[in-house]
This record gives sequence, structure tokens and C-alpha cells, in this order.
Amino acid sequence: MDDRSLISYSFKTSWGLFKKNWKLMIGAVLLLFVIMTSLNIVGSLLFGEDSLLSPLWNLVTFLLGATLTLGVYRIYLDIFYDEQTAVGVMFSQVGFLPYFIIASVLYGLAMIGGLLLLIIPGVFVAVKFYFFDIIIVDKKLGPIGALQRSWNITKGRWWSVFGLLILLILFNLAGMLALLVGLLVTVPVSWMAMVCAYRFMSSGSEIADVEPSKYLQNSSRTSFTGDRQVFRSPTKYETPSSRPVGHSRS
Repeated sequence: MDDRSLISYSFKTSWGLFKKNWKLMIGAVLLLFVIMTSLNIVGSLLFGEDSLLSPLWNLVTFLLGATLTLGVYRIYLDIFYDEQTAVGVMFSQVGFLPYFIIASVLYGLAMIGGLLLLIIPGVFVAVKFYFFDIIIVDKKLGPIGALQRSWNITKGRWWSVFGLLILLILFNLAGMLALLVGLLVTVPVSWMAMVCAYRFMSSGSEIADVEPSKYLQNSSRTSFTGDRQVFRSPTKYETPSSRPVGHSRS
């Protein structure tokens, strides 16, 4: 697998999925943005930077933002797997929040350690561990297991992932230039592109040989409003307390 195949697959598949599921994909990211912006505004108005309660409010905001971020990845993974989902799934991943927090701390420490070694090792580590949050949601792995899996799937593909990240940054900059409205397209497509890249690397050449249309055939599987019945597998949304860690898709 060369760099171009991962990048091409990620962009092509994410764009195809976006065209079929744009309402849900935009809705989830937009809801995340509105909630986080509202919390920041409320915190500034009520407490200000000098208030003793400000750090507590910031902590609550961070925890909610992390939970919703995991929820958005759950929705995007559901879309990729061609499974029923809805915007309410954003609030279903709170059970994995401790995993995310611990993994984030370890990720940050690894990056800081790498940056202290003349920056380049920090960038290397940042790319190698980049997929830990998606893996926590998809594989139900703990922090160490998620970081290890991210390290393993990017073996021999570091430049591919790095190139994809650079292109996505440029993609979103273009969205900003389009009076910021373009971000309603570029941000969801970028998030889905990382999900596609993760699955591409997890499945190796097997997924590379599958036409993206396999994941685009059923355009009615998602519901932004959640007002129709949603069918889910009985284990997909179980939290760590109710499911053995690591028991999920291969």
C-alpha cells in the first residue's frame, strides 16, 4: 500500500458518505460546536477568568466536550459500517470517558517528551498515536490498548497519515476562506476521512480492495432527528462496565 492509496481512499470514501449522510454528519458536528461555544460563553459571563469557580466550569466543559467528541466518532463509525444511528448517539459514550482522559494524558506526555527532543520526535509520536480516540470508541479498548493499536496500525504508514493530516488542514483552511460556511462541509468530511483512514489501516489490503460504494448503498439508514425507530446491535453501545474490554469488530 502506498501513500496515495490511503489518502485517495480516505477522501473518496468520506466524500461519498458525506453526500449520502450530510444532514447527520453536519448536524452532529454543528451540535458539538454550538454546545461547546455556549458553555464557554456562559462560563465567561457567570464566572470570568478570576473566579475560583472558573477552573471547575472549564473542567466540566472539557469533560462534556470529550464525551460528545467520542459520540460524534461513534456516529461516524456507524455510518461507515452502514448501521442505523441518530444524533442522540452523541451522548452514549460517557462510559468511555475515563479511557479517553487517561489516554489523552499519556498522549500529551508522549508528545511533550518528543518535542523536548528537537520537535521531530514529538511530531512522529503525535501521528503514531493519533487514532487512539477512534479506537477507544470502535474497539472498546482501554487507554494503553488504544495507544498500542494506533501505534501498530500506523506502522510503515507514517508518511501516509502525516500527508493526509496536512491535506486535511489545507482542506479546512479552504473552508474558512469560504466565509466559514465551507467548514460545514470540510470539518465533517475531514472527521470521516480519519475514520476511513483508520479502517483502511486496520483492515489492510482487504478494505483497500473493496469499492467505496459498498458503504454508500443505503442512504436511508441514518436519522438526524431520531424520530423513527433505530435498530442497533445489543452490544454496540455497551460501556466498559457491561462488556469485556476489546470485544468488538476485528
